[in-house]
Amino acid sequence: MASIWSQLTQASTEKQAHDCVLYPIEDQQALAISGPDSSKFMQGQFTCHLNEITPQSFRNGACCNAKGRMVASFQLMQQTENAYLLTMHESLSETLQSHLKKYMVFFKTQMQPANYVGAGITGADAKNLLESVFPNVPEQPFAQVVHEGHILIQLPHGAGYQLWLAQEQALDILNKLNSKCTLSNNNQWNENLIRHGLGFVSAKISEELIPQMMNLSQCGGVSFSKGCYTGQEIVARMQYLGKLKRHMYRIALDSQHKVSAGDDVFAKEHASPVGVVVNATLIDNQQQALIVLEDKALTALAEGAIFVGPEQVIAKELLSLPYDVIDGQPD
Repeated sequence: MASIWSQLTQASTEKQAHDCVLYPIEDQQALAISGPDSSKFMQGQFTCHLNEITPQSFRNGACCNAKGRMVASFQLMQQTENAYLLTMHESLSETLQSHLKKYMVFFKTQMQPANYVGAGITGADAKNLLESVFPNVPEQPFAQVVHEGHILIQLPHGAGYQLWLAQEQALDILNKLNSKCTLSNNNQWNENLIRHGLGFVSAKISEELIPQMMNLSQCGGVSFSKGCYTGQEIVARMQYLGKLKRHMYRIALDSQHKVSAGDDVFAKEHASPVGVVVNATLIDNQQQALIVLEDKALTALAEGAIFVGPEQVIAKELLSLPYDVIDGQPD
């Protein structure tokens, strides 16, 4: 079946007058979670606080194993009183469902894949354009609007807006947006996420990282006041006892060879890896990545002594992030 993005109507030159970019999001999968016990069930499994998730407010989050390692990271959005939409990397859809079903048997809740089309939108004119499609537009980070089954959210750190459109009506909305936007691609959207420090777990790094290693607490994804959930003891210990020695950083790399999520990161004169790639993009001979790195290896990075992946790609420099990497504050 052809992608819905290939069915878009050819846009006119009118779009050239607008500062707005539309991005397909085709590497994410949506899960519908519903039932009277849904909130209670997820509160005992996820790092985010379900009390902070409403039809007007979403959260990033993660599902951890008993050792506090993330099985998956996600965005969690409430549609109606007992209905939620969870989006994560497509490579983890079956893994996350299998993990959660071990605990769901004790709750009145259901979970199944949902037919939604994901899109990102950025640019100075994005808000005005979205107002022509939605009755309201989120005014601040983590704010959300639900309209006729569609969901519009504003991402943190200035990363733009994200839409999750019910598939039956998605084409009409995308055509309206495309008529005024420059159409980009999924790889460029992931580059936008990397630039704004919003990493995501894929199958290649599942069950390897504790949430704070991926700066999830700086991105609205970890509550330290919500009480118990699977892996919570480890996550809290890392936060309050100061034992966390690895964080996520953004780097520029040599572009001769492409690096990928799950690639090891090495430092000169260290036999063992000092980090791992979370996400990476290579666009127009410019390669950048989010990597989880031992904090002590930052000196090696400054000296040009960090190498990534089997091709030993050189990390050229440390790039900025829109938040402080170390010491994300507990709520």
